[in-house]
Amino acid sequence: HSLCAIRAFYSPEAADSPHQASPQKRRLSGAHFRTHSLSGQIKSQTPLPAANPDITAAKAALRGASLARRDALSLAMRKTASEAFAAKPFPVPVSPGAIVSGFSAIHSEIDPMPLMLALRARGARLALPVVAGRGKPLVMREWEPGVALVAAKFGLSEPPADAPQVDPDILLVPLSCFDRNGHRIGYGAGYY
Repeated sequence: HSLCAIRAFYSPEAADSPHQASPQKRRLSGAHFRTHSLSGQIKSQTPLPAANPDITAAKAALRGASLARRDALSLAMRKTASEAFAAKPFPVPVSPGAIVSGFSAIHSEIDPMPLMLALRARGARLALPVVAGRGKPLVMREWEPGVALVAAKFGLSEPPADAPQVDPDILLVPLSCFDRNGHRIGYGAGYY
């Protein structure tokens, strides 16, 4: 299996017009996807510009402004958005038994759990990330609703160490913002 990070997950264009592509490179409404192995090797990706201090500063400014707007959303608004996401048609097929890895929401993130539970009700298996350490790839561990999560670094909740490691088919990722092409800016640690 390979991971396909769906970045433009809920842009209006993505929900209405999914596209099929080769396993090595996928496009969804103009969004490029990186296909990874769990070893962290990138098999295919949209070319990125070389590291540039101006770009790094611009990304930090966008991240800060976006997180401030998100932090201003009420808990009720974030809950409504989480439920609305779960009610939308998923933009790619999810076969029974497919492994969908999400994340445990922290801070003001919109909670992907309603969506994950809706996909589980349609036969998907679920997984959550475990932070192995800075500079190391995330480890995805299977998780079943009702199984207690363990408190971890950065305020995260993770599956216990004895949960089986899995190779997800679909990866739902946290973000601070994304553009019209689906390019994501995360929190800057480089885990996704």
